[in-house]
Amino acid sequence: MHEDILRRFVSGGNRNGNGKDDDEEDTAAAILAEHGVSVSGGGADGEANGHAEKRVDVGAEVKSHLQLLKLAYQRLGKWPKPYGVYEQLNADVFRQYAAELKGVEGVEKWQVKSFGGGKAESETGVYVAPSQWDILVV
Repeated sequence: MHEDILRRFVSGGNRNGNGKDDDEEDTAAAILAEHGVSVSGGGADGEANGHAEKRVDVGAEVKSHLQLLKLAYQRLGKWPKPYGVYEQLNADVFRQYAAELKGVEGVEKWQVKSFGGGKAESETGVYVAPSQWDILVV
C-alpha cells in the first residue's frame, strides 16, 4: 500500500502508460481520496468521490509513507519484488521531494538484520485488530 501511495505522489496521479497496474493505481487513489487527499487535484480545495478535499503537507505524507514502507520491509525481512523496483521508486521520490526528505535515509541504507518475522525498528503502522467487531446493515 505504501509503495502504491508513493508511486501516486511521484506520478502526480498521471497514468503515463509505463506498465503500471491500473488496479494498483486505483487502489492508491482510493486510499488517498478516502482521507480527502487528491494528488492530481492541483492543490485546490474541492469535492472528490463525495469527500471534501483538504490541503495536506505532501512532503510530510511522502516522508511518512517512505518510513512506513521501510517498516513493512523490515517486518517482512526481504523485498517482495526485485530490489531494483524499490531502488527506482526511491530515486524518483528523492528526486521529486529532495528538500522534504533532507536527512532521511533511502532504501540503500535500510537494514533487515535482526528484523523480519513481523519485527521492525518501530511498532508504527502495525495492524491492531479491533476489540469488537460489528456488522452494520444499511
